[in-house]
Amino acid sequence: MDDTDNTALVDFRDLSYSFHSIAAPITDGLNMTIQFASGERIHTENSYKYDLQGISHLAAETGFKCANVWVDSQKRFSSNLLLAE
Repeated sequence: MDDTDNTALVDFRDLSYSFHSIAAPITDGLNMTIQFASGERIHTENSYKYDLQGISHLAAETGFKCANVWVDSQKRFSSNLLLAE
């Protein structure tokens, strides 16, 4: 999958129901306050989905090999052990 293929993308967003702010420590000595307005959408995650062939291809492109794969009984989800080549 390349960057323009969004067919396997799950985009997660939350919604702020009221004004609030959070303190976010970035690094030692650097803190940031982030404010959210009521009704503001907050982008939290992009989750890309790959089939087993896609995982192997991506691993090979980045210098890894698929050493082992575990799948659920319906073969919808997998955990993959990737080792550097």
